[in-house]
Amino acid sequence: IRELPIERADNPFGSETSPEEDTTGLAIWPAAVLASRWIASHHISNIQGKVVLELGAGCAVPGLSAAVYCQPKIVYISDINTTALDNAIYNIKQNGQLVESSNDNVLSEVTIPNESYDTIVRVINMNWLDPKTFPNDPIDVIIGSDLVYDRNILAALTFAIGSTLLPGGLFLYVAPDENRDGLVDL
Repeated sequence: IRELPIERADNPFGSETSPEEDTTGLAIWPAAVLASRWIASHHISNIQGKVVLELGAGCAVPGLSAAVYCQPKIVYISDINTTALDNAIYNIKQNGQLVESSNDNVLSEVTIPNESYDTIVRVINMNWLDPKTFPNDPIDVIIGSDLVYDRNILAALTFAIGSTLLPGGLFLYVAPDENRDGLVDL
């Protein structure tokens, strides 16, 4: 998996008016590594045959782990930063075969061979406040790692989760338990 240097390291976060400027997804954060291991080790039965969405995927480590180890039907890798999305596409292509997508919302589509069938991985530019950018498929499982670092992001995050996750769906989230303003409100 490739990670890139964070742009504007002194202030890598986007703003409410320019979330696409958030460059934190260019790096692989410890929470993403833990989520990846946790998913591969403990959530195979929760993900197998399901439609999965990784929010704020950045380098796509947890979503790719789900695709490779858990045999989901489809995995959506989403972010809003174009450099992070390009890097996620690079990382996914290293693990699968590029295919043509007929969906205008999908930046890249890759199949990853599994024992039973091939998993489809779709990379999308998703704005948590814009339903037109959401996946077309109903989502069974949402994956997130270290998404909350500012209380102001919670409204957008909860809107995206509430708008995409099927009733009875599963939200898997890994984050540090300290120094994350708003985490307790999630």
